[in-house]
Amino acid sequence: MSEFFVQFNSGGVTSTVPYVPLPWAAMPVVDVVDRVLVAIAPGVFASQRRLVLRRL
Repeated sequence: MSEFFVQFNSGGVTSTVPYVPLPWAAMPVVDVVDRVLVAIAPGVFASQRRLVLRRL
């Protein structure tokens, strides 16, 4: 489980959506806040799930 603010503020990949432009210096702070929120309540704040498939 990961990302909350970063996911919604990405601006989109294939289409342009509104976002809040942040300076690069603010991104580590936002990343830490994201990690804390997801650690506290992943069912509420996690907007992405990372999954690794392994071939047996």
